[in-house]
Amino acid sequence: MQAKVSEWFNNRRNIVASINTKCTPLTPKAENIIRKRFKKASEMNVKQLNRFEYEVTGKENDAIIDLGQRQCSCRVFDLDQLPCVHALASYEQAGIEVYDLCSNYYKLETWALAYVDTIYPVPQQEDCDINEVEVLPKVLPPNVSVKRGRAKLKRIPSVGEGKKWIKRCGLCGLPGHSKKTCPLRSTTSKL
Repeated sequence: MQAKVSEWFNNRRNIVASINTKCTPLTPKAENIIRKRFKKASEMNVKQLNRFEYEVTGKENDAIIDLGQRQCSCRVFDLDQLPCVHALASYEQAGIEVYDLCSNYYKLETWALAYVDTIYPVPQQEDCDINEVEVLPKVLPPNVSVKRGRAKLKRIPSVGEGKKWIKRCGLCGLPGHSKKTCPLRSTTSKL
């Protein structure tokens, strides 16, 4: 039994390897994304900053790309894990294969290996012997005590929020000093 499973697994790997040699190593959807981005990338100008970093300028969006770290200032490369237009514009100058810049998640081999094991169908809901009361507990509202009195309509601002208060003198009303240090106090006390 173990020999059949490993033989089947190796056959699967060989099929995936033969697919890779005939065409792209990427899944069809990922390959379409790359092809669309290539069109835009061909219109961009590339300036090398160092071994892996490039400044890529184009019609509407400029970016700094780091092919060694697989990062771009446009953040598309970082999030998609597929080369953005800036990476596609600069990969040849770096001497890197474009498919090496793609995450393994988009490669056919990974895709095929995800389906190597048996995927069992999910039974219909009416075939399940699960009691709904056991599965879904009754959710009650939180215990909240109602406070007496009138409800507050205005929020109390926290420290550093809202208007800044300027201390003013109680005697003359000018800012910058208090009643005790008011220059008018010394003149009014002498009178």
